[in-house]
Amino acid sequence: MSRLNLYTLFHCNLAFSLISREEFPDVIKNCYWPILSLAGEGIPVGIEMPAWTLREVHGLDPSFTVRLRELLSAGKISFIGSGYAQSIMPLIPTGVNRRNLKLGNKYYREILGLTPSIALVNEQTFSAGLVGLYKEAGYRAIIMDWNNCSRHNGYEQELLYSPQRASGRLSGESIGLLWSNSIAFQKFGRCVHGELSTAEYKDYLLSHYREGTERAFVTYSNDAEVFDYKPGLGKRPRGDFERIRGLLKELMKEKKFAFLRPEELLHKFKDSARIRPVRLESTETPIVCKKQERYNPLRWSVTGRDSAHLNARCLGLYKRLTTLGESGVNCEDLLWEMLCEVWGSDFRTNTADDKLAYLNERLGWLSFETGELMIKAGLLKRQGALVLENAGAAEESVESSAERVLSATGTTGLTAFSVPIKRAAAGTVGGRGMGMGRGGVDIYEDTRRLCLSTESLEIELLKDRGLAVNSLSFLKVSERPLLGTLEHGYFDSIELGADYFSGHLIHTDRAGTKTTDLLPVQPLITRDESGVSVSAVIDTAIGRLVKEYRIPVHGEEFSIRYRFNARGLRASSLRLGIFTFMPEVFNRKDMWFETVNGGTGPERFKLTGRTLAHEKPVSPAISASTCLGATEGWVSFGDKQKSICISSERGFVHTFPMINYRECGEKFFLRLYHSAGEVDDTAYWVWRGMNEMSFKVSAKNLS
Repeated sequence: MSRLNLYTLFHCNLAFSLISREEFPDVIKNCYWPILSLAGEGIPVGIEMPAWTLREVHGLDPSFTVRLRELLSAGKISFIGSGYAQSIMPLIPTGVNRRNLKLGNKYYREILGLTPSIALVNEQTFSAGLVGLYKEAGYRAIIMDWNNCSRHNGYEQELLYSPQRASGRLSGESIGLLWSNSIAFQKFGRCVHGELSTAEYKDYLLSHYREGTERAFVTYSNDAEVFDYKPGLGKRPRGDFERIRGLLKELMKEKKFAFLRPEELLHKFKDSARIRPVRLESTETPIVCKKQERYNPLRWSVTGRDSAHLNARCLGLYKRLTTLGESGVNCEDLLWEMLCEVWGSDFRTNTADDKLAYLNERLGWLSFETGELMIKAGLLKRQGALVLENAGAAEESVESSAERVLSATGTTGLTAFSVPIKRAAAGTVGGRGMGMGRGGVDIYEDTRRLCLSTESLEIELLKDRGLAVNSLSFLKVSERPLLGTLEHGYFDSIELGADYFSGHLIHTDRAGTKTTDLLPVQPLITRDESGVSVSAVIDTAIGRLVKEYRIPVHGEEFSIRYRFNARGLRASSLRLGIFTFMPEVFNRKDMWFETVNGGTGPERFKLTGRTLAHEKPVSPAISASTCLGATEGWVSFGDKQKSICISSERGFVHTFPMINYRECGEKFFLRLYHSAGEVDDTAYWVWRGMNEMSFKVSAKNLS
């Protein structure tokens, strides 16, 4: 007889943003013990815990882990792993993710005497590069949400009803896959909470049954803490797990249903002809999440209680630990454990005040301990109460050229720091016939434009638009500009009927009021042996911005730095490091982009024929739809002949890239944004004072 084979999984996470530490014992009693009771009564279930949560439970209630081991030995429950801490792996450097999985296995072995073979993908947020990491850690299968994977990949519906294999970033690389399902677990929750009758829920499950076919499906695969406890409200038992027990036992009477544990389901379908490698990610969503569109990677990258600065602090600590390791200093697991912990997803959403204080204590301790280790290793030096980098790095970033002039003169005009500017004849600015000097930077200016050129680079800036980039050419790759400004009317489509600049800033507050830095400026130009800097001070409605471009005499890399003095900037959309591509220079049929999203290497996506709008609002309350992880700090774009790489310095504010791409007739529109802040239901941040963000652009020939 054909059946619908069902599995049930409860995710246990004491790091849950709204659960205070004082509530941990109640959560264990009310939410975790009932899961073991279900298993003890013969109801097949799975339980998943990050190892950090397992350690906390073991320390507070050792009898729980004793009973869990008994049930595991008896084959009455499945234990699913996920790593040491619940973190959003596509947004975090590969080295941290690898260590997170390794530490998770260490504590699973110590406490439970096993290493799990199935992993629940943290927050159901996936990138293709993670497949290699899970396999390295010994996992043979992952659990990932069906709904959004299917949405952009257009799966045939029957793929839902069987385990599959999730494809990795490399050709032929894959790992076993069990589907979770956002709609399914929401239906289950509604039934338990009385919003849906048992009969209605049963009918929902039966809608996935097909006579004559063995199918697999999930009943529940989400938080345990939403039953008999309400995070943030602390409500006590209300009979949720009693209803779960009754519901599952009632469903087990249905002859068309069979209840299995997750690994039993994998085993039952291991020889199914329906199993095939499937891509979970897509060009539109390189990082795929669960649930509705409002639930996207920006939730943990640049919203919350100031995740942009938090992620930058974590990245700085990771760089310290990596530098120590490369210098031969053996860092204790404790430091890596704590780094994985502070990179946890729940510190980046609706974080309770006591957990925020706990987080800051952890960050302070990590900063002190790693600083002391680096001082001992000669990698840092101490000056009074301060710890300074000792790698010969210039402290030029502390004060830009424009700010030095402001301090000295109180003006933005040319001073003794500036250099003579050649006046170009009409129509020559931006052209190639400019009499380029050997080994130097030539500078030309007219009333609106400022052009600088070397043997490798040529850049034209718009003085009446806040030094926006009108054109940027890498002369050894193409004499025609690769990046710059597309003027109003370039596209026939009214949807693209605007000016599209590069190098500027766009801020949008919650009311929809927009602020840019596209204002008239008087540029300040300074020259030294290595190159030329062009800077300007721009007073905007949200604060003072100092923008500075750097053009080297030698080399083929152009950089832009923003120093922004915020005036109590509240949670809103803040995007900068914006670059518009010149479509006529690229072959649309071969366009691609590439980056690393927390995994074992770069992931490449074809743009041709696709439409991407990462920066577009989901709703008035959700300011964007997704982003890239770019965990190595760069994104590349190109065709078969040429490529452009844009990298970000994330030392103070951790920005995340977003792409807009669409095709319009024979042309295409391609733009890269870097977000430093967005709005969603978790956003609760305020910036005051100086913030610095910088970007570098390079290009190369591929043919």
